[in-house]
Amino acid sequence: MASEKTSNFKTSKLAIASLIFALLGVLLIYVLSEVCELYRIIKSCVLLATSIITIILVVLVVSKIKKYRLNLKGVLLTITGLVFAFYTIFFVFIGPRIRSVSYRMLCAQNLENLGKAILIYANDNDDKYPSSSNWCDLLIEHTDVTKEQFICPLSFWPVFSYGFNKNLDGLQVGDVPPNTVVLFEIEGGRNVSGGPELMLDDERDAYGTNVLHADFHVSFEPKGSKTSLNWNDKKSD
Repeated sequence: MASEKTSNFKTSKLAIASLIFALLGVLLIYVLSEVCELYRIIKSCVLLATSIITIILVVLVVSKIKKYRLNLKGVLLTITGLVFAFYTIFFVFIGPRIRSVSYRMLCAQNLENLGKAILIYANDNDDKYPSSSNWCDLLIEHTDVTKEQFICPLSFWPVFSYGFNKNLDGLQVGDVPPNTVVLFEIEGGRNVSGGPELMLDDERDAYGTNVLHADFHVSFEPKGSKTSLNWNDKKSD
């Protein structure tokens, strides 16, 4: 009788522990979700560790319940813990792709808004693109675009995340072929202009990068395609 009570007590502690580790994993999801993608491997390892520990505890609890035929309180706790553990595992393997797609869409919205700002600026300035040397400052000063719209949601540091195609400096909007790159993702910096040498490949998004074209549509370009885009230079002409 005393042995059964002791076993019951041990099993209950294991069940509670499994639930605690499972809840810890879920909590870490929301705490670590704000961490830079630079640490995503460490983040994934921590989350997987809590899930694995939870699953091990669940196996121990189930084996003890089966052996001693204990009450169902331990079972309910372990089932709850198991559900949370699998939720954490799902987040580790599927969550990054889901978040990447959602952030990619937000980044595209930023570029669309910047494209509209460029059009507004051009309409007031002889149909010309802003100067490549201070294009960010000009858009902020002469349009209603906000500083936040220059920052990609996937960027860890709150720095401007887009560059301007320097080949468009001084050109009129109507003279540029529609598939020409206007804005593209860069590592970071205000009023940055340049060409494909500055364009991110897969550093921010593992699958590619967003680009604003001269017809003011945004496309998602797969990694490795930046040199094949039209930059309105002699090579692409």
